[in-house]
Amino acid sequence: MTKLPTDLEDLWVMKEVGIVVFSKSKYRKSIKQDLLGSLLSATHYLSEGMLRVFSIKKHQFLLFERNKILFVFQYGLKADRRAILQVSEFLISKFFELFSKSYIDEFGYNEENFENFKEYVKTKKEILGAFIDKLYNHTL
Repeated sequence: MTKLPTDLEDLWVMKEVGIVVFSKSKYRKSIKQDLLGSLLSATHYLSEGMLRVFSIKKHQFLLFERNKILFVFQYGLKADRRAILQVSEFLISKFFELFSKSYIDEFGYNEENFENFKEYVKTKKEILGAFIDKLYNHTL
């Protein structure tokens, strides 16, 4: 199991048409995922894949495309880019280890089909919360 590094704020995985197949956010729950996915996907493809990193206010976005799947990592400006790159590569590899291209093509219209990937992108708060629950319930 891996956790989102402290500086990694959001992760989106989307098909080339901008459909979000997986998302994880440290803070926000109210963003319209498909709208944001469409915007980021369009930005990436209009730049013909040349746009890999860009900044907006206090945030940077790192984009990777693998097998026509776009991975977008959002992190703070002060983040250790090497650590973000290592975690990004790990998560991309893990995603394709769990889900084949044919699975993504067939079931990639519903985020619920990718729920087991969340195990690899837990936040510190989620990990600590589960630990505290186990202590409280005497199941540790």
